[in-house]
Amino acid sequence: MSLKLVQKLVFIVFLYSSLLFSQTHKFVVDSETNESIANVIIFSESIKIFSNNEGRFEIDLFSENDTIVFQHLKYETQKLSLSKLKFLNSVQLVKKSLQTEQVLITSQKETENGSISEIIKLNEFEKNTFSSATEIIKSKTSLLVRDYGGEASTKTISSRGMSSENTIVLFNEAKVNDLRTGTFDFSSFEAFAIDKIEYIKNNSIESNFSSGGTLKLYSGNNNNQNSIILGGMFNSLSTQKYFTSINFAKNGFSFGSNFSRSYSQNEFNFIFEGDEFVRKNANYSKTFANSDIKWSENNLVLKFYTHYSHLLNGLPGFVVTNNTASSKASNLTNSILSIGNIDYSFSKNLLFSSTISLHNQYLKMTDTKNQLLLDRDSQSSTFNDLSFSNKIVYNHKNIDFSFGYNYSFSNVDSLSTYISGIFSSNSGDRIDQNIYVSTNYKTDGMYLGEFNFFGGLNYQIISDNIFEKSEYDYLSYRLGFSLIPLLFTNSEFVFSFSNNYRHPTFNEKYYSGFFGNSKLKGEEYKSFNAGMNLIFNVLGKEKLSLTYFFIEGKNRIIWAPTILAIQIPRNISKIKSD
Repeated sequence: MSLKLVQKLVFIVFLYSSLLFSQTHKFVVDSETNESIANVIIFSESIKIFSNNEGRFEIDLFSENDTIVFQHLKYETQKLSLSKLKFLNSVQLVKKSLQTEQVLITSQKETENGSISEIIKLNEFEKNTFSSATEIIKSKTSLLVRDYGGEASTKTISSRGMSSENTIVLFNEAKVNDLRTGTFDFSSFEAFAIDKIEYIKNNSIESNFSSGGTLKLYSGNNNNQNSIILGGMFNSLSTQKYFTSINFAKNGFSFGSNFSRSYSQNEFNFIFEGDEFVRKNANYSKTFANSDIKWSENNLVLKFYTHYSHLLNGLPGFVVTNNTASSKASNLTNSILSIGNIDYSFSKNLLFSSTISLHNQYLKMTDTKNQLLLDRDSQSSTFNDLSFSNKIVYNHKNIDFSFGYNYSFSNVDSLSTYISGIFSSNSGDRIDQNIYVSTNYKTDGMYLGEFNFFGGLNYQIISDNIFEKSEYDYLSYRLGFSLIPLLFTNSEFVFSFSNNYRHPTFNEKYYSGFFGNSKLKGEEYKSFNAGMNLIFNVLGKEKLSLTYFFIEGKNRIIWAPTILAIQIPRNISKIKSD
């Protein structure tokens, strides 16, 4: 290389460096799209400024020894010294990952769909410190757990003063609410099956419209841990629990398996109206086993989950003044839940997601003394629910668009009830179909700040085949917007309005043969939500959420007594929250 050529190269490099160094302004851009980011907080110990609508900011306002911080609600915080910043064309910020490593599974970020949410991630050691799934929900979320007595009793969740039927529960994107009751019983579930919790307080943007919110539970060794855990738990009620957990992850493949065995004593002493008695038939025995397999490569994620649950518990009955004796009845519940997920990304803008699930439940009550069933020694029921859902998500710059279809076929082989025993039917079927669209538009930055407008429509078709065929259809919708203010980019304000329906459950429509409820109407709700999310960096990373909601409903279903002392469901006119 000649001396003249070397001199020319040195001159070019010196000139380029001088131009960079002499620039008094820089730009903040997205690391992936290279698009400008408006309203970024840029500050040091002595000054605080914001990037304009073009992502531009002035650097000559800072002192020579300043460390400059770049902060935005949707991006990871970055720190640069002024001396380093002078040699950069632009500052590239990386988007925050609000989901797990499988970010394509949910396809929507919390700050882009108008959700007022609580998101909790659990590691292997933390979740094994909880004795039950409801303990996690009570300690980690603002949901209300409805506990109907005892460790083996039914446990459901609810929100905002609504009944448990109005809160939708999804596990790995599959709906697991029981068609008979409309709820999900967490007593047959275990804490170690949960790796992530997302509670959406207002209506989900997709097909799961409900005024009681949506609880999403996820499994799958999301932290890619390799671990073997053995443990035991004991409490003052002489309950014993033993469990083991194995997790393995390597090169895009992960596997997890858990097993637990728990049981309690059969008798315990109690005091009622000043006298001491012995309560019998109060034992329970529970076995739970699950496995989770996940494989991901480039633009494809495959996942399969399955669990088996066995719960046998005695039913000692109620204690009243004229009867302190224990019944000899028992209740058996066996269930198998299997869920498969496929997520395929055709490009960075187009995602296809599919979920298929099969839920089988067998329930049997045994009452040899006819203390509860009255006219029979035992009664059993089998429930099967097969469902699949497909979703396509397209995003381009500031616009997201989703289109999906859900199908569910449910069958129960006996409609007779454990309490009244009035009638028995061979079977009942229900087909539930949902077609939904949703969209999300984000502005580049306006005078007040960054706006995000969202909306969704869900058309539901329900076909019942119980005694006679009947069909119903409902149209639900949701509209709203969120705002990240120009001067407070660590905050977000969300406003939404929704209209949704809840169709009666099997128990509500076909509970009694004496008092038919085939004309029972579905519940209709209109709700308004206003929320605020604030992010702080005081002790690390804290988040504060405040929510106001107003719910007005009609055709609310309540259980009303009859002249035969049997409670049956009835519609009441209107209700509203205060």
